Amino acid sequence: WIKDFASNPAKQAKAHRLPETLMNAAQVILAREGANCKPRKGEIMTALRMGVAAMQSAILFRASPVRSTNIRFARYRGDGAEFALDARLKKVRFQVPGASVKNGADIDEIADDDLMPIYEWYISVVRRRLIENHPFGAENNHVDSDFLFPSTSGKPMGKSEFAANFRRGCCEISFDMEMHQARHVCTYWILSIDPNAWSEAAALLGDKEATIRKYYAWLDLRKASDAGRKKLREARTARARHRKGDFTDAA
Repeated sequence: WIKDFASNPAKQAKAHRLPETLMNAAQVILAREGANCKPRKGEIMTALRMGVAAMQSAILFRASPVRSTNIRFARYRGDGAEFALDARLKKVRFQVPGASVKNGADIDEIADDDLMPIYEWYISVVRRRLIENHPFGAENNHVDSDFLFPSTSGKPMGKSEFAANFRRGCCEISFDMEMHQARHVCTYWILSIDPNAWSEAAALLGDKEATIRKYYAWLDLRKASDAGRKKLREARTARARHRKGDFTDAA
């Protein structure tokens, strides 16, 4: 999947704008509520799924490409909230203690500025709608807990629902990607900018450098192959250039 992604510039461009694309698509549907052409319940639910996916992808691409469990259990308010607005910095900060991370390393990242519009819209529109006015009726309303991604039980959103929201939300805009693949996208972006940034990629993903090298050695091979082919083309061009010589040379 990531090798296909690496050879598809259009898909790469779409991934960079994925949170905004999902948010905009959801907003188009939600804006039709109250109009003469009122969207069906299923359409509203589709918009909310895209809204959840917009927030998930914003965290992965604009804050930290952490594992899905760390996003699913993140709280956005209350003491010790993992994903919350830092009043001093006026930015969203994502903090997870090492005890809750697979490799045992603390996560402490300041989200990029362009995450904020997604975050504010998700909290005020999507999350609130899931809690107060679920499209499939009050019996499906989620509980207003401290979790960024709520559920009907007051616990974090269930694992299968969480993954399905992301996958189905992305598919609605013709972008087929699962959450774990987003981590691969981040790794590819880092190494495509700097082929030697193995340690940086490992640190951002909370993984071992040896693991990153193991699964992304093909990037080195592809770059080496591309460089080799470039030299072959240069050799052909140089050989084909007109060169002055005597009659013997021409023969």
